[in-house]
Amino acid sequence: MKRQTGWRIYWRAAKKSPFDLAYGESHESFRKPAFASFSQMKGYRWKRNSILVRIGSFFQRWIRYRAKYPPVGRSCQVRVIAGTANQRAALTPVVESLVSRGIDVQFHHAFNEVDGDWGALNSQAQVWCLLLIPSMIWRMLTASVEHWRTMKWGFDQQWLSLGYYVAFQRWLAKYPCQIFLVSNDHSCFSRTAAIAAGDLGVTTMYMQHASVTPFFPPLSFDLATLDGENALNSYLQAGPTNTEIYLAGMAKFDHFASRVHALSPVRRVGVAVNMLDPQERIIQVLEELAKIDLLEHVTLRPHPRTGLQVMAALRADCDRLGFGFSHPAEEGAFDFLDRQDMIVAGHSGILLEAALMDVYPLCYDFAKDHYDGYGFIAHGLCERFEEASQLGEKVRHLSAMPQRPSVRRRAAFFCETAGTAYEGQTAELLAQIIIRRLAGQPPAPCWRKTSVNGYVVYKPQIKDDDESSAPS
Repeated sequence: MKRQTGWRIYWRAAKKSPFDLAYGESHESFRKPAFASFSQMKGYRWKRNSILVRIGSFFQRWIRYRAKYPPVGRSCQVRVIAGTANQRAALTPVVESLVSRGIDVQFHHAFNEVDGDWGALNSQAQVWCLLLIPSMIWRMLTASVEHWRTMKWGFDQQWLSLGYYVAFQRWLAKYPCQIFLVSNDHSCFSRTAAIAAGDLGVTTMYMQHASVTPFFPPLSFDLATLDGENALNSYLQAGPTNTEIYLAGMAKFDHFASRVHALSPVRRVGVAVNMLDPQERIIQVLEELAKIDLLEHVTLRPHPRTGLQVMAALRADCDRLGFGFSHPAEEGAFDFLDRQDMIVAGHSGILLEAALMDVYPLCYDFAKDHYDGYGFIAHGLCERFEEASQLGEKVRHLSAMPQRPSVRRRAAFFCETAGTAYEGQTAELLAQIIIRRLAGQPPAPCWRKTSVNGYVVYKPQIKDDDESSAPS
């Protein structure tokens, strides 16, 4: 690892672009979901649209997350960071596979910023931010028009990213690792950590944890593992890359691959909603489903980051209609899907997860914006409906059938291992990639090297009768 000093790291941070480090907070394609989720969780509305308010938020964060102890840690072979509960669920099978093979892994749950390493790193980052004010002022003076607009709602994270860079470089220089693994490539915390690690000469690796869109940044890691062709197309559309790419399927599905549903009639319907779905439109869907006599159970599931007030209101609506309620903090997404025959959702990756379980997916356009960023409609994963009455007619039709149609084949474009001999083995495939990289070895024989639009991509070598193709 490169030799580091405090001022050397400071100078390197001063030359970094906060608009690249805090990518998700610096590009208008991310503005709507980022702003809406904040306003629902914190109750702010349009008051957030001000640089002065964002500066106030920066200092409020300093007071809230201050820590009185230095960041702790230890050296390891692989360091893994999960920025949210969903990322932790995606990364856990891979971490468990690595640990079972004797690899020294440090797994950090960074979504709790008050406790452990992250409270201390936050405090250190904000101190460094004060020293980096001249750099931030220069970036403001030379910013593009788009970046000036994004400062009104993302300035605190943009400024904080510079301090994060220094704090992470100092921490990683003290507690080195060989591979640094994240599963988010655009949020301020994860992206800055990965860039800081890469600048220290650490091998950086990205593992997709949810569906992606072409608005995401181009891949800028040493290694990346994607779910399937759809994610690959989105990232190649985002921009050129030198990343070594593997299409390996979805690790969090491994445990449920043996529990794919039999094609029974539609009697149990789950409705999954997120923070952007208007509450009145959600109620319209629930009331329409309540009119369908053949349905025995309807269960509503909010997004894990839904605000407490909205969560309580949705639960009250379910109680009024006699419907079930799946609390995301108490039940995982695949456990929820395991109890359904059909899923109704808006712009959400749970539609793909449902198809993998052979749970029939239907998309309802809660926002009426015809958005298809994940490509689910364009590539035939599911149908989309704009009115509750149209959705109700489709559900009635399917519930009257003796068994629902299979949708598993539709998922193959989005999940490389779906329906193949490698289904349920994604975590083993990913662990194998990491172990061979630690040993300085080339990809295993089970990987087939291909070229996609001039980029090198590795796909599983599907040979059911060849034992050498199995991960080891």
